[in-house]
Amino acid sequence: DAGDGDAGDGDAGDGDAGDDAADADADACDDVNDAPTPARTPPLDDRPAVDDGLDDGDGADGDGAVVDGDGESPAWATTDSSGARRRRGTAGGGGDAGGGGAVKVSVFRTGAMVSHCYTAFNTGYLFMGFIVLFVLMAKQVLGWSVVLVGWAFMAIPVANVVAMYGLIPPFVARFGVHCSLTCASIGTVCVLSVLALPSVHRTQEGVLTVTFFLVLCVVLLQVPNQMRIKIIADAHAPGSMGRITGASRVCFAAGQTCSPIVVALLYVQDPTYAVLSMVFVSAAVPAVFVACGQALWADPDSVQSVQSRGEDGDESVEGGPGASVRR
Repeated sequence: DAGDGDAGDGDAGDGDAGDDAADADADACDDVNDAPTPARTPPLDDRPAVDDGLDDGDGADGDGAVVDGDGESPAWATTDSSGARRRRGTAGGGGDAGGGGAVKVSVFRTGAMVSHCYTAFNTGYLFMGFIVLFVLMAKQVLGWSVVLVGWAFMAIPVANVVAMYGLIPPFVARFGVHCSLTCASIGTVCVLSVLALPSVHRTQEGVLTVTFFLVLCVVLLQVPNQMRIKIIADAHAPGSMGRITGASRVCFAAGQTCSPIVVALLYVQDPTYAVLSMVFVSAAVPAVFVACGQALWADPDSVQSVQSRGEDGDESVEGGPGASVRR
């Protein structure tokens, strides 16, 4: 009996050994079936640029992958938010940094926009400043009644209609926008210089005559300047004409806001000083044009080219600076 027990124990030991061997085989199979853990792949932006020093053309292989001209790895390529692939350190997918396309400049930092905004400020200053000056001179210098001042204001809309429909269209068509602005600025300075003379602003005839010609000059200054809004938008910021128009209106309102205060304060000292303030603001328009690199007597080449293309046929010209120009 003891022998049998020993034999049974031996059999049990053999069974334990068999189970251990089976477990080992199962573990080995699991290890074989497990996929190897891949090495960490750095993001594309962390990979070093591949450059062999040769100026090889870049393109795409048969599968559409971006490769260098010599078939090198496309590790230099990245993908921006729009899905376009470009070189690292470049703007807009162009050439290498510092070599490709021109840097985009905000329209509000261009010389055309700066000169336009100052001209809008000038017209606002002249409109409101002269109204204040006219009323003060009519009441205190000429001794007019309120009714007479109201009748005198009829000269303003009459001059406005003459300028809008009789002077501006043929003048701008013949000489261009920039020439119109320059001539209007010079005319405004001359008319205001005459008004600054005591012998002129102390007579009814002198005040009314100057008022008529001043309105002609200011309207000739304002309307072509408003025409520049579309020209500037087409040349520098297509689709942003609303923002440019808003900025123009803000500058015009700024001139209207500060001119009554300045003119009234200077008028208390001497009426001539108030007139000279408007002379100074108007004379600065050509100076700002020159400082901003804008031509005084000729329109930009882009506008002239569009106008010349429109004169070659009856169709409208669209899509470029000064678009929608018809023959």
